[in-house]
Amino acid sequence: MSDRLAVAPILSRLRDFQRRTVEYVFRRMYLDEERTTRFLVADEVGLGKTMVARGIIAKTIRHLEEQGVERIDIIYVCSNAAIANQNLNRLNVYGNRHFTMATRLTLLPAHLKGLKANRINFISFTPGTTFDLKNRGGVMEERRVLYQMLRDGFDLSRTGLLNLLQGTAGKDRWRVYAEQAVELDPHLERLFQKQLRQDRSLLAKLRETAEEFHRHREFSWEESNRRYQAISGLRRTLARVCVDALEPDLVILDEFQRFKQLLHGDDDAAQLAQALFE
Repeated sequence: MSDRLAVAPILSRLRDFQRRTVEYVFRRMYLDEERTTRFLVADEVGLGKTMVARGIIAKTIRHLEEQGVERIDIIYVCSNAAIANQNLNRLNVYGNRHFTMATRLTLLPAHLKGLKANRINFISFTPGTTFDLKNRGGVMEERRVLYQMLRDGFDLSRTGLLNLLQGTAGKDRWRVYAEQAVELDPHLERLFQKQLRQDRSLLAKLRETAEEFHRHREFSWEESNRRYQAISGLRRTLARVCVDALEPDLVILDEFQRFKQLLHGDDDAAQLAQALFE
């Protein structure tokens, strides 16, 4: 590759003990006969664990390039967006290129362009909104992504689909927003549509509910409940498609101790996270 990452300048900015840590972790994960697939770096606050992670990212990218890997996915998971914004510039060894921040898995199609075509995908998630889908209706941006993936390919009433995905948003505001063009990753869009066609039960529920919502009016609690069941099913399907489409070569967990439930739990959020990590 002509655009291989220059690792030496990145490592030269590290202190000696940070560089030794990078070299040791890298050797244990990639070079030793009995390699490990997980490694915990623990140190006092302020001693540069983020810079160690940067060094490991750089060496991993260069190693995989030399191995002929054509697409490299690196995932950074931290506890909240504030920490992400603070650390991402230091972690992203390519500067502003190749970087996507999608706090929700279901927004990945709108935030990541060309997943399969990109040589490097550097993606940040926050677990509270990425893996936890308990809020059945999600946010407007998620429902707009779903609407634009669904409106042309499933013989659905467009008005019914709009009303169904409106959620708690105002009618006029939602309709203008939903129709605003969004550039979606074509690979993720095709995978979602394929998965939905295979899930006959969810597709039947979607068609039935869209027909029920064809006319805009005041909807009963039972009708609203069916609306949110359909939206929840669509969001879960899209989240699992995005997990399956990502092929992480390296996952960085910042503040590891905060993710115990994700690593060892068995609820929906933990299952999504574990599928990504594995």
